[in-house]
Amino acid sequence: MSSKIHPWNQDRWQVLTARPEQLSHGLLFAGPQGLGKRAFVHEFTSWLLCLNPTTGKQACGQCSSCRHWEAGSHPDLHVLQSEADTQKFETDPLSRHALRYQDERAGQRKHLSTIIAVDQVRRLISNMQTRAHSAPNKVVVLLPAEAMNQNAANSLLKLLEEPPEDSYLLLLSHQPSSLPATIRSRCSVTEFRIPPRDRALAWLEAQWVGKSNGKNNNELVLGLAAGAPLRAQAYTEDGFLEHRKQMITDVTGLTQGTADPVSCAKRWQDFGVNNVLAWLQGWVIDLIRLAMSNRPPLLNNPDVGTQLKDSARTFNLKRLYSFLQVVSEARAQSGAVLDDGLLLEDVLIRWTRMGKK
Repeated sequence: MSSKIHPWNQDRWQVLTARPEQLSHGLLFAGPQGLGKRAFVHEFTSWLLCLNPTTGKQACGQCSSCRHWEAGSHPDLHVLQSEADTQKFETDPLSRHALRYQDERAGQRKHLSTIIAVDQVRRLISNMQTRAHSAPNKVVVLLPAEAMNQNAANSLLKLLEEPPEDSYLLLLSHQPSSLPATIRSRCSVTEFRIPPRDRALAWLEAQWVGKSNGKNNNELVLGLAAGAPLRAQAYTEDGFLEHRKQMITDVTGLTQGTADPVSCAKRWQDFGVNNVLAWLQGWVIDLIRLAMSNRPPLLNNPDVGTQLKDSARTFNLKRLYSFLQVVSEARAQSGAVLDDGLLLEDVLIRWTRMGKK
């Protein structure tokens, strides 16, 4: 088994690679961000393309197909990804393969597209009409599948309904519920779940994450990441803990009516929209837990539990649940809307209007 498969995902790898002749044409890899799905799909793709897989169920890394894969020039691998994500993961072989389906002028634009467009899918369908050139299979990868707009999803459905011979369609999704039911129903689903807390902490400690503050810092970032180890690792490496201090100050000001939601949204956008919405969702969940019980089993923000407890007393529980839905919907829309800044503004303005008990 590849050492690049994270320890909590190794069981899934063993199940999928045990009987390759029984693999479905459409495979959906679904679960929250930060669990290693992209690394899993990376290794799974190389295994499907390899001419001489090892007895340990991994790509040999030596055959002509493996060399094409690593060079980012495999004729039988087709990757659909947004322009923004291709730039974000530019050193990844998957992203290098995605370039063939993107506008050559994308790098010159100020604002990169955050969607997988219908034109990309149509080109894919055209390219899938021929047999594999240098690998046992033709492999299509969508990263993530929810980046497709409605027209793109409708076009992809044709490929799922009438799959070419010896082909696999791999869909990675952080939010599978946002995919059309017609697409989900035609895929075999592999679910990626949050690992046990002790296992995640052991992995974090092995990565030297939180070394300056020891185990307590690892526990804090893992809580903030809702148990997702790779997100916790990223929080430590990208300075998110410092950003969080500012967000707590801003949320407190918004609650008290002393902060401007538009200014806060502009500041938060620089912290990464996905990160701040995930944190805000965890903050609201903490308020709900504290409003329901004085002794919740676990808080996402345990280091500010007293502040959360005091704040929870002032909110109407029903309104907290309503706002949680607002944040959840915003997370689903993030990346698919033209302006994430406006999305954040809307969320924070609605927070200020939520009112108290």
